[in-house]
Parts: sequence; C-alpha cells; structure tokens
Amino acid sequence: MVGATSKSKKKIDEYIEDLDVLVDAVHLASEGINLINAFADNLIEDLSKRFAL
Repeated sequence: MVGATSKSKKKIDEYIEDLDVLVDAVHLASEGINLINAFADNLIEDLSKRFAL
C-alpha cells in the first residue's frame, strides 16, 4: 500500500507541475495578445492621424 501511495503522490506532483507550466503558458499568451492589441490600436491611431480618417 505504501508503494501505491508513493506512486499516487508522484503522479499528483507531476500533474501539479504540468498545471503550473500550463498556467505560465496561458499567462504568456495573454501578455502576447495584449501586446498585439496595443500595437494594433497604436497603428490604427497613427494611420488615422496620417490620413485624417
């Protein structure tokens, strides 16, 4: 029974580590999306000023 508990704990630890990596990836993706949106907003503003749209 002790072996099974140790195996279960190891699987849980691996699962938690995978979730941490996933959370980091989602956070980075969110930051990337925010940067792209800011770039697009600035580009639209710049083009609007240049061409008086």
